[in-house]
Amino acid sequence: SYRENGVSKTHLLGKALIDIEKNKTVITKIKVGDLKKEYTNSLVSEILQMSPHSSQPLAEVIHRKTSGNVLFVLQFIRSLFDEGLLRFSFSTKRWQWDTATIESKNIADNAVDLMSQKISRLPKEIQTVLKMIACLGSSIDESTLRLIAGHENAGKVNSDGSTGHAIFYEYDDLVGSLELSVNAGLLDCISTKYKFAHDQIQSAAYNLIPENERGLWHLQIGNKIWTSKGAEQEKVLFMAVVQLNLGTMFIKEKEQKIELARLNLRSGESAISSVSYPLAASYLKAGIKLLDEKCWKEHYDLTLKLYECYAEAEYCNGKFEDMEKALDQIFAHAKCCGDQRRAYFLRIWALGAQEKMKKAIDVGLNMLAELGEPFPTTEISKEMILEDFSKTKQLLEGKTDTDLLELNTLNDDVKIDTMRALIILSFFANLTKQKIVFFLVFRAMQISLSHGICKESANCFASYGSLLSGSFDDFNGAYRFGKLSIRLLEKLQVKEFSHRIISTVYGLINSWVEHHHASLNPLKAAYQNGIRYGDIQWAFTSIQQYCIHRYQCGNDLASVEEDLRKYGKLMTEFKQATVLKYCLPYRQAILNLMGLSSNPLQLTGDAMNQENLLNSALERKNINLVFVIFSQCSVVTYMFGDYDVASEMADKAQYIVDRSNSPTYAVCSHTFYYGLITLLLARKTKDKRWEGLAKNAIEKMKNWTKFAPSNCEQKLHLMEAEYAYFLGEYEIAERLYDSAIEKAGINGFIQEQALAFERAGMFYFEKGNVSKASQYYGKAHNSYLTWGAKGKADHLLRNCPF
Repeated sequence: SYRENGVSKTHLLGKALIDIEKNKTVITKIKVGDLKKEYTNSLVSEILQMSPHSSQPLAEVIHRKTSGNVLFVLQFIRSLFDEGLLRFSFSTKRWQWDTATIESKNIADNAVDLMSQKISRLPKEIQTVLKMIACLGSSIDESTLRLIAGHENAGKVNSDGSTGHAIFYEYDDLVGSLELSVNAGLLDCISTKYKFAHDQIQSAAYNLIPENERGLWHLQIGNKIWTSKGAEQEKVLFMAVVQLNLGTMFIKEKEQKIELARLNLRSGESAISSVSYPLAASYLKAGIKLLDEKCWKEHYDLTLKLYECYAEAEYCNGKFEDMEKALDQIFAHAKCCGDQRRAYFLRIWALGAQEKMKKAIDVGLNMLAELGEPFPTTEISKEMILEDFSKTKQLLEGKTDTDLLELNTLNDDVKIDTMRALIILSFFANLTKQKIVFFLVFRAMQISLSHGICKESANCFASYGSLLSGSFDDFNGAYRFGKLSIRLLEKLQVKEFSHRIISTVYGLINSWVEHHHASLNPLKAAYQNGIRYGDIQWAFTSIQQYCIHRYQCGNDLASVEEDLRKYGKLMTEFKQATVLKYCLPYRQAILNLMGLSSNPLQLTGDAMNQENLLNSALERKNINLVFVIFSQCSVVTYMFGDYDVASEMADKAQYIVDRSNSPTYAVCSHTFYYGLITLLLARKTKDKRWEGLAKNAIEKMKNWTKFAPSNCEQKLHLMEAEYAYFLGEYEIAERLYDSAIEKAGINGFIQEQALAFERAGMFYFEKGNVSKASQYYGKAHNSYLTWGAKGKADHLLRNCPF
């Protein structure tokens, strides 16, 4: 149960209810209003243990006074008892009251005023204790009680600073006042924790403090907590700083403000390390507000750190405008270029998160030029890439793994910042398939080999490996550098970087050599580590890869769709639009396969609108996203039988593959479907063009199968079966169809097994073997259902040729 005015749309419960409704789950809301007169009487009758007939006169007065508000009713009855207007007669053994006197009694307009009146009648010491707890929140435990107990530095509060009554008492006196409050029904006691019986009671206690004195109360409570003997400062830091921040208007000494600003910085950094970014931003913003116009001159290091951390927190919160305002302050007042670099890195990440990849790369390239590492501004040719690749290979020539791991440590701050910039820019250049990625990664390798290694070198080795596999078909070399990057990570002991390495190695390299399923757990762990260290974009890139790999591995579609939807919401919450959009075509393809879209031939539905997302990707020149859209369009149109559109979409995807760096396993999946589409059209049209494209796809798959048979052999055998069918080699086709089915089962790719069953069924039907075709169609249908592709299974039934 909850009060509507206490649960907004941004409240955790409010968000949960919205999510439930979006899933089209029926929610029955029971709205509990004020009590009707007869129910008020039932309550009064129950409390006083009287018959409803006897309690009715009193209940009618109470209902008129309280309008049936339950809290009002209960507290009004208690106040009548406390004031002697409701009393138990031992002589008559029944409750007695004076209706006329009660009728004349004034009652507060709301629960807070009613409770305030009640608290005001308590002894001063109890009132003070309740006010103090109300300043701290809705509850207080034993450890906090001990922090505020004792007369040392006892606070005396008046708005003008003059002496008033003490607000701190010895521990036993505090506990005594709390126990009396429990007896009065104002507090609940659970074990060693005291909690206000209702939030309105807390509000009532707090409202008894004059508004112009509240800051002083908070200030003195904060000081008492922070200076308490025996308190572990890191444990009480947040509690003390919250209280001190609420009393800043009463801090007059400049040094005290600076000291509090430092405490806010400590709190903000601690909150960032705990992934509590909204909380971190609130502390850091409070710290900045304590600074004056001379802060950059008189307290430069503190001011720079506050603005840097605040900008980082707001980046993680997705509040890019607030982040930019903080960065502008840094750029305007930083003493040197080195002090601006963290701000530049944040700006680049933020631009990338907002799909402004070109601008992000431009900012980064300008920064690299200032660091003494200029890059070509002309059109990048294949010859230029090969020349730089050759230069890198020459530096690597003759170096063993041990040699690479024992390279000197890089201590040059400028070179380290250069390495950091190169890695960040290569991330965005790779996402958008810009050729500059080769120069960025090669330059990072060259710096590491010539000047020494740093933690970014581990990322550099992994990125280099991804280029070897994706652009040079050097899968053994890629695998070597992937393992080297992990070993270097362990040597340098940089846990805060591990998710980046794992994301690159298991997202871009290892599936060309190891079983694709082996990437799932490491990628999920990389996400968790990225979140832990506040590396938002890398974290969500890792979980994006995890979800896509689950889909490619043939995991249950409903479960994969649920993950894509769940993590997609988090990406939206953290304003990570770039990473989110790569997930959408996969999620919509899954919805189509599950039968949860109105048109299975279009990537339009709950996840995305095909035309809108494609136009946006083309406008922003996000070539990788364009590839994903075209490739998933080709998959669903092929699966649902529109082979002409499938060929058109696959052709467009292949055009991108042929002209860009494409290291991901998605290229292997695309080549598989492209081969099947071209083979079908070659058989249908007898056009040599389709045959040539099909043979090229088969040759690629043969090469990949040498390195990763567990991922590719079932794909290869199905493509070869279709090619044998095209050539009229029917016995070979039969053997290869069965081999594809068997290998898909052994290797755990249920979706490819289902497809092999289906293609074999079509083959046997077209050869006139209806009995065998029926068996294969039935197995295909069952396999699609096992995968969770009910839409595809239903399509198979509707279009079954017999």
